[in-house]
Amino acid sequence: MPTPSKLTLRDIAEALGVSHTTVSLALKNSPQISESRRLVIQQLALRMGYTPNSAATALAHYKQDSNDVPIQSSIAWINAWKRPGQLREFHEYQCYWQAAEATLAKAGYRLEEFVIDAELTLRRLHAILVARNVEGIIIPPQSDFVAEDWAAFSWDEFSVVRIGRSMTAVNSHTAAPDQAANGILAFQQIQRLGYQRIGFVGTNHLYQASTAGVLLANSRVPRAQRVEPLLCDSVLTPQDQAKFEKWLRCQKPDAIFCDQPALPAMLAKAGLRVPEDVGLAALCVTHCSADAGIDPHGLSIGESAARMLLLLLRTHERGLPKILKEILIKGAWVDGTSLPPR
Repeated sequence: MPTPSKLTLRDIAEALGVSHTTVSLALKNSPQISESRRLVIQQLALRMGYTPNSAATALAHYKQDSNDVPIQSSIAWINAWKRPGQLREFHEYQCYWQAAEATLAKAGYRLEEFVIDAELTLRRLHAILVARNVEGIIIPPQSDFVAEDWAAFSWDEFSVVRIGRSMTAVNSHTAAPDQAANGILAFQQIQRLGYQRIGFVGTNHLYQASTAGVLLANSRVPRAQRVEPLLCDSVLTPQDQAKFEKWLRCQKPDAIFCDQPALPAMLAKAGLRVPEDVGLAALCVTHCSADAGIDPHGLSIGESAARMLLLLLRTHERGLPKILKEILIKGAWVDGTSLPPR
């Protein structure tokens, strides 16, 4: 058998009794070759130790910078949500997907979703990605995700980028909203509109940096106007109504900044009107039921994640890095009817 360094497409084709064109298309994940045939060819090429020569690789990288690049391979988008359909129901997360998909397509990659469940475990996913020569992974935000030993996954074989910080078990490079800066920006804009007692209702997670930004901004207002935040371990539900109403009575906010979709309904149940009795702003105007707040620029975040991954692929950086890099995208304030000037 030829040595791996001298192995050619024709050698693989001869071993399988197919044309070298068929082998070439299969290794590029071309839809012209059936999925079952592609897997057989890709697995044999892997066993035989085939790697493309450096000139061909350089040419492929050059072509990735052109305006019209054919799709040659896939990038894995891992969805481990217990209810996977919910992931892209969030408008912000759908923006991540759309921007990443478009950016990768320009470089010759197809973004492909893999749903982790009882059938597709991380271990089986690893085998599939290796067999199909998929070398890049994007991990979008995960919520209530399937319990798996993420640390045991062989990350060393892939270039990996996370979007957001929720998947703490995977210490990869990250593209994320600049939540701390967004929290400070929102607090300052609410002050600009004339509100003095600004309350924050948010989740108390270590990766939720918006809380840190709000607390810092809140610490700089006069003590008499300072409102203690209502920090929750998870998303508020109707069962939290009594706790929420107690906080309202004690703190008496004239405006609330939040990351809680249920807040408008809970305010109505407490007998408060938005915006007549209390102003309302959202950490993400596409997630919460308020039209005033922060636009986190989801499309820019998705594009940045894809560009970071492309750089890792082109420089052959695989595995989880010792020194983590983050691209933080600062959001923009959006005025709205839920928070009129006071």
